[in-house]
Amino acid sequence: MSVESILSSTIEAAVGIGGFAGIIAAIRQRGVAHWPAEQRLLLQMLLTASAATVLFCLLPWLLDEIGIPQSISWRLCSGTLFVWLVGIGMRRRRQFQNFTHPVPLPRLIYVWMIIIQTLQAINLFLGEPWPFMLGVVGLLANGFTFFLLLLFWEVRESEKSG
Repeated sequence: MSVESILSSTIEAAVGIGGFAGIIAAIRQRGVAHWPAEQRLLLQMLLTASAATVLFCLLPWLLDEIGIPQSISWRLCSGTLFVWLVGIGMRRRRQFQNFTHPVPLPRLIYVWMIIIQTLQAINLFLGEPWPFMLGVVGLLANGFTFFLLLLFWEVRESEKSG
């Protein structure tokens, strides 16, 4: 399978996962404005992960069109993804600290993201496509995880009445 086909397939999957947000809203039978803040954040995380996946999958094509050599292109892609992951991780951490009820993220996501960040940092020296591609697949997996968390969210008694 070529790099282009993997990136193209990842874009299609990311758009599909983002589209599932509408299914979640329909299942909940309440407007998003009435959701608890934790669930609204998870929905935002799902949509952000899907959009970021699409944009990062398009980045190699853009750099190729500009005429940047492939090894430099993969370094730039990994560097950009690394900065994104660190930045979004810090933002999410601040957002989570504001909640009285914890957002139920599996611990595996944290391990997965550290591995992806480490691979992106290493790829600054390697200049290979596979670490970056694993990174965008990781973003896609996060989006799917957020979808599942929203879909199977346990409704607290305080949410049922109001």
